[in-house]
Amino acid sequence: DIHSWLEFRRVLFRSIIKNEMSLQDGQIYIYNQDFKLPSTNGLFVVIQQESSELGASNTKTIAVDNVLKENTYQLVKEEYAINIMSQNAEARQRKEEVLLALVSTYSQQKQDLYQIKIAQSPTSFVNVSELEGGSMLNRFVINISVLSWYQKTKTIPYYDQFSQSTINN
Repeated sequence: DIHSWLEFRRVLFRSIIKNEMSLQDGQIYIYNQDFKLPSTNGLFVVIQQESSELGASNTKTIAVDNVLKENTYQLVKEEYAINIMSQNAEARQRKEEVLLALVSTYSQQKQDLYQIKIAQSPTSFVNVSELEGGSMLNRFVINISVLSWYQKTKTIPYYDQFSQSTINN
């Protein structure tokens, strides 16, 4: 189902960044997981999907073994924000590793396997540390575009099997 694919994209990002940056489970989160930044000096990453834009959509009907199937496809450009933060200098020192993780061989293999394309360069890379005020949190937001495609297949009735229904005013 499409909703599980959306969640899967975030989990895939998490897996790639966690693997390539050698992070522990408690250091990388998906947005809305009730994340509270611990009061430790370590590095933390939060992945958030910000928006989606439909690029193309198509529906094809095929007959397979006397069963009519409808395949609907969508190509979508998705925008993700990757927040990297720390109370020490680690976020400032390691922020580029996120981008290196996303262009690594491991990442490319996962993209090929799951038929997505992560952009080679970010749409923005912003220092948002000043938003934290006096806490002196080092925080950067990296915005990345991803091309994804979704497919939904369902069985549909043949024309001679449509149900007769009446529309009343």
